[in-house]
Amino acid sequence: MSKVALITGTNSGIGYSLALEFHKRGVKVYATDYQFSNTTVQTFKDLGIITYTLDVRNIQDIKKIRDIVVAEENGKLDYLYNNAGIVTAVHSTDITDEQLQDLYEINVFGPIKMTREFIKLVINAKGTIIFSGSVTKNIPLHCNSLYVSSKAALDQYISVLQLEVRNYGVKVIEVLGGMIKTDIFNNSMNTVPDDSIYNFDEYTEIF
Repeated sequence: MSKVALITGTNSGIGYSLALEFHKRGVKVYATDYQFSNTTVQTFKDLGIITYTLDVRNIQDIKKIRDIVVAEENGKLDYLYNNAGIVTAVHSTDITDEQLQDLYEINVFGPIKMTREFIKLVINAKGTIIFSGSVTKNIPLHCNSLYVSSKAALDQYISVLQLEVRNYGVKVIEVLGGMIKTDIFNNSMNTVPDDSIYNFDEYTEIF
């Protein structure tokens, strides 16, 4: 029987490529994202890759897909790949409540919830949990305090998770990506707000 993988954030970029690569290697793939393009759905359908809408911010979505995998795969999952993530380029002192909540829900809380809900399936398969991390977890990247701090937080969660599940035969891997050309950067840059400390001509022109 082929092994089974569930991957989040597969509509484009890294997740899309991951779904294709796992499939190429004979793994049955559940490809998930909060929103799919028609092109991606058709490509996956033609290959036999299974697609489900899953917003990692929504616990009901997570539990729904978990129950589907439990029923279809006899309660086992070989690979849980927590890949979904977003970038919000904004100055540290200009972050809005909405930006803060949205990014952390997707980049940190989502992978934690996914891991919690799928851990028993991975244990049953003596499988692997993989996270898309970033080399920026240790780099003060201008206008990206939200993103780099989320990856730093996720890194520490992963370190503890490795300790806690290793005796269950589960591997935990963090893939530290560098600069990769993906759609994650599209529309990520915000303008300087009117009341920002950075709102002066010499700066905004360069920005």
